[in-house]
Amino acid sequence: MPTTLTTKHNNTSEVLNVPNVLAPPKHKKTYIFNLKNQTFGLLTALAPTNERKHGSVVWKCICNCVNKSIVYCSAEQLKRTTAHNLHCGCKEEETVKLEAGVIANITNQTFGYLTALRPTNKRTSGAVMWECKCKCGNLTYRSVGNLKTGNENQSCGCLLSSISKQASQKKLNLVDGTCIEKISNQTLLTTNTSGIRGVHWDRNANKWRAIIYFRGKQIHLGLFNDIEDAAKARKAAEDLYFKPVIERYGGGRVVGV
Repeated sequence: MPTTLTTKHNNTSEVLNVPNVLAPPKHKKTYIFNLKNQTFGLLTALAPTNERKHGSVVWKCICNCVNKSIVYCSAEQLKRTTAHNLHCGCKEEETVKLEAGVIANITNQTFGYLTALRPTNKRTSGAVMWECKCKCGNLTYRSVGNLKTGNENQSCGCLLSSISKQASQKKLNLVDGTCIEKISNQTLLTTNTSGIRGVHWDRNANKWRAIIYFRGKQIHLGLFNDIEDAAKARKAAEDLYFKPVIERYGGGRVVGV
């Protein structure tokens, strides 16, 4: 409010309106600190809003958990020393379950290239999906069962990609449409259940089926009631197709695929 002063000049009164310099301004200016794309705990600040909390600008944030939830926090909350614990609620919920023993705790355990960081709200066939960090720096998600039953080559996919790249770069000996390394390979495929290469159980026929691949084609060797007969048919086919090629170009190693 202006201050009213009365002055006398030549015996005449004059009223002056003088601004009160001590009065606070009507609108206090709010300074917005740029927090865009900065991360606080699991939250990343996206954009400031027009809302204020205790005079502090409220920021729209996204949680970096699998839920990708949108939450709102004041700049004051984000800049606190405890901001490294900020999240959308996912971490708190799963922590409670961990402490209660509802979820198996594998925090910081390493499986191949993966290290388990925290459980998430995501489920696959009812199993809790854990957020894991790969040696390459990528984040991926795995269930406890998948981690514990996997092998030492578990990764976010980078290891498989590297192995495939190395395999593609490796020089293979191709002779007359036949790969010497493949027909000399002794390793069984992971899908093999018979223990004999080229022999599998045919559910439709309810018999053992024997096959062999040669020069890019599958050759059917027959259906058999006994696995021993199927194995003999496979061995005979290896001697017929593989053996001449291996003896000529592969140093005499005779093991089929």
